[in-house]
Amino acid sequence: ERGAQGSEKADSTLRLHLTRIEHEDKNIVTFELADLTKQDVDLSLHENLLTISGSLTTEKTTQEDASHLVCERRYGAFSRAITVPAGLKEHEIKASMEHGVLKIEFPKEAKESETKKITIA
Repeated sequence: ERGAQGSEKADSTLRLHLTRIEHEDKNIVTFELADLTKQDVDLSLHENLLTISGSLTTEKTTQEDASHLVCERRYGAFSRAITVPAGLKEHEIKASMEHGVLKIEFPKEAKESETKKITIA
């Protein structure tokens, strides 16, 4: 990522990579969330925005005289919102997490908005 002056600038925030697949009656979205559990991830629905957020903390070195020589992994808070059909209800969204992949399924069209918490199975 380039800064305002054209210099290289490190991006310390996590970027969630997604795959979105459209079926005849539903959409399936998957996110790579390696090293996270479902307890580390929050899903919320507000109007037609489904927000995925959480935080990945750094590994601490166990020895006082040790430090990382190279650390290319990113840590910290993350958040990403995706658009879902307007009027979608939280009970119409199914979320599961397995092997570091969060899978979210929702219908292509909603039946009928306030913020609701969604449980990850």
